[in-house]
Amino acid sequence: MKIIGAALCVFSCFVIGFYMGENIKIRYNSLIEIKKMISMIMGEIEYKRNSISEAFYFVAKKMDEPYKSFLMELYNKTLNTEGVFEEIWICSVKKHLSKHKLTEKDFEYLDILGKNIGYLGIDMQISNFQNYIRNTQEEIEKIKGEMDKSIKLYRTLGLMAGIAISIILI
Repeated sequence: MKIIGAALCVFSCFVIGFYMGENIKIRYNSLIEIKKMISMIMGEIEYKRNSISEAFYFVAKKMDEPYKSFLMELYNKTLNTEGVFEEIWICSVKKHLSKHKLTEKDFEYLDILGKNIGYLGIDMQISNFQNYIRNTQEEIEKIKGEMDKSIKLYRTLGLMAGIAISIILI
């Protein structure tokens, strides 16, 4: 009976370590998709001279979920002028992007972007988009450099914690 309990303990701790490692991959892929989305919005505004609402609509057609529904919600609410843009942005970010293992810093960058776009001239909006893209790219490169080590570390720590707890239990 103790052996079964020990095996379950080792297995569950390893699964927790595996889960933590997968969260890093999810965050990495999410940041890449968000950066791509912001770049596309910037292109719609800068080169096609679309309004911010139109940019959300046209980019949404090219994105997968949850980014598509995020942009469509922004499009609908900005088109119908349902409140202050900053509030619409922050609510939509929390509603659609909160499941993507983003950190507080990632949400802070998104909040700052939402505060600085939507009411400024095209040049200032482009500048804010470029600043966000630059910050996100730095974060992506940081994650990429540490990702393999962190994933191995989480899995190893999970396994070792399971073995340590099993030894204590036996």
